[in-house]
Amino acid sequence: YVGACLGAGFAFGPGLGSACLALMGFQGPCFFAGALCMVSVIGGVVFLKEPQTKTDCLLQAEASTPAASSPTNSMASLVREQPQCLYLFVSTACYYTAFSAFEGMGALFFKDVFGLSAEKFGAICTLSGLGAMFLQMFAMKKAISSLGIRWSGIVAHVMRGFAYLLVVLSHAAWSPYVMGVLIAGGSFLSPATAAMLSALTRADQRGSVLGVNQTFAALGRVLGPMGSAALYTMLPNGMWYAAS
Repeated sequence: YVGACLGAGFAFGPGLGSACLALMGFQGPCFFAGALCMVSVIGGVVFLKEPQTKTDCLLQAEASTPAASSPTNSMASLVREQPQCLYLFVSTACYYTAFSAFEGMGALFFKDVFGLSAEKFGAICTLSGLGAMFLQMFAMKKAISSLGIRWSGIVAHVMRGFAYLLVVLSHAAWSPYVMGVLIAGGSFLSPATAAMLSALTRADQRGSVLGVNQTFAALGRVLGPMGSAALYTMLPNGMWYAAS
């Protein structure tokens, strides 16, 4: 459901941004985004409470044992024990690098190649967000039960890769919108990755491991716009080949 909420934000954000642009100019979306952030901060301060931690007799027993006998929790030891975790981290970084390239340079590419306005690019983002929201709410469990966690993630990567190649191989007017639908299908990867990381790690490691995975996602969001902007100046189609 967290992924579905992210999809909802991605769905309604472009429409709200377009409305703010029409009413207040280019400063409108910036003010609106800042206001939403402040509302989130105030809501968190007022309504959220620190969760109560339950005392665990097993944790107390571990705390009373000598430090030398306690298992190490470092990321290096985890990767040595479970090398699949490193692959999942890299997979997450690649996934978000490609997607942030679409977010950062997609509007310019669609304007130059397809003649799409900013509003139409926002409509594609809205289509992707709505698709991701409904898929993660109603189809994620069915996909995992029928395909398994591993193949759900693989199918998500394949759908995203085909989506990025589609707008290079076909310049038909419908291809950007089909791309938006396929991008929604690729949203399966995030919950599938989280489920696999949780299955591979101990309960006391899951929080830190999922945090490291989010760090790799943030790295991808940094690399994507930078790399796509550099490629776009040399070869506009190159960023889509790199993303796929």
